[in-house]
Amino acid sequence: RSELEAASFSPERQRFEARLDIRYIGQAFELSVPVPLDFSSTDEIDATFRKIYADRYGEAPDDGSEIVNYRLTAWGITDKPVLPRLTSSGRANGAGQAVERQVVFDGEPVSTNVYYRSAMPLEETIAGPALIEEAASVTVVPPAWSGRLTAGDCIVLERIS
Repeated sequence: RSELEAASFSPERQRFEARLDIRYIGQAFELSVPVPLDFSSTDEIDATFRKIYADRYGEAPDDGSEIVNYRLTAWGITDKPVLPRLTSSGRANGAGQAVERQVVFDGEPVSTNVYYRSAMPLEETIAGPALIEEAASVTVVPPAWSGRLTAGDCIVLERIS
């Protein structure tokens, strides 16, 4: 709590989840069991473990169990970020098309338009087959599909009916 408060998360914007990894004595695999932060007894935790075990494996033996790990996850709730929107500046129709390449689809070479994502006009639909290139990746628009760049900087692919 103090670390979250130091990071400017008020108590109402803090969340916590506790889990125990529990297994039957002698087994090599454990199950993750959610534990209320204010649990009242270990019997309550053991009953939850046995229910999870029975749900997973069909039945739960009466054998002894052991706690292997205790996990506490803590996080602070933030406001949803507002991402910058792309503008149409420098994005004229056809400006994004760079070259044409032969690309193999279904075992056959197909003449395919190549577009630079950074110059593609917003909301202009391009028909596949096409490639949309950028510094770190290439998006493939297969034949019978179309693609368009949104103002939110997402490439949306849709099957052409």
